[in-house]
Amino acid sequence: MEERTVTCDGDSQQQEDKQKISLTYNNGSDGNHPSAVECLRLKNNLMEILEELKMRRINDKENEERIKKADQEKYDLSRKCEAETQKLNEAKEQFQKQIQDAERKYTERLSQTEEQLKQQKVFKDCTEKEINGLKDEIRNLEVVKYTLEKDLKEQERKLQLHVQSSEQHLNQLTETEQRFKALQLQCKQLSEAQAQLEDSDTKVLTGLGKYEEPTYGYAFEPI
Repeated sequence: MEERTVTCDGDSQQQEDKQKISLTYNNGSDGNHPSAVECLRLKNNLMEILEELKMRRINDKENEERIKKADQEKYDLSRKCEAETQKLNEAKEQFQKQIQDAERKYTERLSQTEEQLKQQKVFKDCTEKEINGLKDEIRNLEVVKYTLEKDLKEQERKLQLHVQSSEQHLNQLTETEQRFKALQLQCKQLSEAQAQLEDSDTKVLTGLGKYEEPTYGYAFEPI
């Protein structure tokens, strides 16, 4: 559009220049023979117009080159913009994919965490139940321990009494045995004394039996 506008402006300017030349020529050709001043003026006007046309052509050429350069830059910028847009779209798609992957991983991690929390809660509940059961068992064992200690003390007391009673009984047995031995010794001594006494009596009676009284007609017999 800019190139067409410049071209149209150049055509209109050329038409205006042609009109100026035509007017200058018509003004100079009103008489039959133009004067030298008019010819010089006409020459100067023509030179000015040609110089202006030359400058305009140079400007038009420069403008065309600028327009081409601007179009090329525009084309390059457009291609660059398209490439950047494509890169941006690719980066956006990659970013969206990364977001989706991150959301998926986060969802999976969240699910795993929730499952772990549930398992830990179940484990905690079981542990608390076991701890409570162990506490109850410990209390029961303490009661049993107290009962056993009480029974043990009672058994120790009874055993001590039994030992004391056994010692007394043993002492009594020992004393009785000693008395029995003393009695046995006394009995033995009595038996020996009795045997000696009987032996002595027998000897006495035997000695007496040898002397019989003829008047009575009997003899002494040993008792």
